[in-house]
Amino acid sequence: MIISIFGAGRSSFYAIDYLVKLSNKESWTVNIYDRTPKEVPNSILNISEVNKMDLNDSKTETIVANSNIVVSLLPAQLHIILARLCLKGNTHLATASFISAEINDLHKEASSKGLIFLNECGLDPGIDHMSTCQVIDELQESGAKILGIESYCGGLIAEENCQTNPWKYKFAWSPRNVILAGQGIPSLLIRNGKERLVQWHQLFKTVNNLDLGKLGKFDAYPNRNSVIYRELYHVPHVQTLIRGTLRRNGYCEAWQQLIEWGFTDNSTMLTSINSVAQFARMMSGFDFSLNHWKKNLSEACIEKLEFLAFDRQEAFTINQGTPADFLLEILMSKWALEDEDKDEVILYHGISYRTNSEIHKKTSTLQVHGKNKFDTAMAKLVGLPLAMGVELIAKNKIKRKGVQIPNSKEWYEPILLNLQSQGVEIVHSDDQ
Repeated sequence: MIISIFGAGRSSFYAIDYLVKLSNKESWTVNIYDRTPKEVPNSILNISEVNKMDLNDSKTETIVANSNIVVSLLPAQLHIILARLCLKGNTHLATASFISAEINDLHKEASSKGLIFLNECGLDPGIDHMSTCQVIDELQESGAKILGIESYCGGLIAEENCQTNPWKYKFAWSPRNVILAGQGIPSLLIRNGKERLVQWHQLFKTVNNLDLGKLGKFDAYPNRNSVIYRELYHVPHVQTLIRGTLRRNGYCEAWQQLIEWGFTDNSTMLTSINSVAQFARMMSGFDFSLNHWKKNLSEACIEKLEFLAFDRQEAFTINQGTPADFLLEILMSKWALEDEDKDEVILYHGISYRTNSEIHKKTSTLQVHGKNKFDTAMAKLVGLPLAMGVELIAKNKIKRKGVQIPNSKEWYEPILLNLQSQGVEIVHSDDQ
């Protein structure tokens, strides 16, 4: 058994560590490839040698063809390159990313070749699917009718590490994805039996205030296309289906203001930007050293925007780019994880159902903290499920073939049990 892992960034540690340890036990071979091996963190180099790779090099096709399973930890837009090579080389594929339309189009061919192209096997998407489907299956097997599903996940920062940050947020995962959240495609959801399309510039206005008791109060906004999971979760008649993202209470109001000022725009090119103050004035029309920009904003929103210090004369390291590029640099200095900061992952789903003419709700929560800025909960909860999915493929435990997500018992039952053994335990409760 030869497993080839493409991508060895800081967030890949848990997936690589799990598969290397498993390979030593099973006498498999795990080969790791990265575009820049010299930049790979020591935590990974201490586990295994990392080989240089270039997706455009013909050698990559040979590597894939000589592998039984390819694991892509590369940026999502690059998965399709490996997927096509996997079809040529008759090689299984596993990623933690959402299924793209391009990869979904490969289902028939992958299935006909007896290949598994596993996707959405991380945290969100991933653990959320598995836990939700487990509850749905158990309820439906007992004769219950599923009425509504709301599933939210947030990669946050432990509250003790953001006492001086009114946003209560720092970057624990792909900063650029945070800046561009929701852009590109509208979000689709079902509420009270009706589908709703939410354009990205309205996304942070479409907020559900979620009180999770001891876990805290959160803003929950819709994420991508929830409607497709009506079929994937086997609930064709569900009346409400919303999958979304969590931020701490009040985040969305302030982020919406940045959107309205144009700070998150990633299409317009700006040049000759000399300072933060110049950029902020150009985008909003306000001089942030004065107070007139605060008109009609709540005190909580003003506090968050003041924290970003848009009135400073500090220069950027770049002098041209999109507004999103400049905002990213501002936030990288304000939302950077300190060495000892602990990130926090909160996962919640609530499933309402009818049984014996009575309506009930079952809720499930997961809370996991990282250890520091290098050993994060996010990397753990994305990497472990993916590696465990690869293990199931390698041991021929999965009968279904083709492009798929871990929404069936053959996936979720062993992975959730395995995660529990690693200290990742989802807590379920009923309204009774």
